[in-house]
Amino acid sequence: MNTPFYSIIVVSYNAGEKLSATIKSILSQTFGEYEIIVKDALSTDGSTAKLPEDPRIRLIQGKDRGIYDGMNIALLSSRGEYIYFLNCGDLLASEAVLEKVHAEISRKEDGQSVPAIFYGHVLERRTGQTVFAAPSTAIRLVFTAENCSRSGRLTCTSRCARTMSISSGVS
Repeated sequence: MNTPFYSIIVVSYNAGEKLSATIKSILSQTFGEYEIIVKDALSTDGSTAKLPEDPRIRLIQGKDRGIYDGMNIALLSSRGEYIYFLNCGDLLASEAVLEKVHAEISRKEDGQSVPAIFYGHVLERRTGQTVFAAPSTAIRLVFTAENCSRSGRLTCTSRCARTMSISSGVS
């Protein structure tokens, strides 16, 4: 099996329709080289039964000690070059987000790969406000498997050397 470009990790516990909405948002992407790992902490609300049949979706069910432990459990089974964490209820801002980020990551400067850790801004749907991530204080969204420990902790060893701006097309 080919290595996916992204492993998209979604941690869930009794998330109801939020899980379905997040998965639908991912599956609508124009870039398809990804796997989705849903780590569910034994939900009782039937939310995981609503996951669509898609070979890119893997469900890992079992007890965990909270959201970060769930992320670590999913991280251990990830196969992608880049790890992307989405919470239940999070939606990608447009159908081209993964494609645009892939293009930026794949770009080389002076024969060198661009930075390994990327962060992004969040659009709060209820208020329409953009929550800006500051690269010096917040690193979110995409971590490379090469620079992250898979031994039980989410630890990254390098910081972003430059920022990128990818328009979501959402105003």
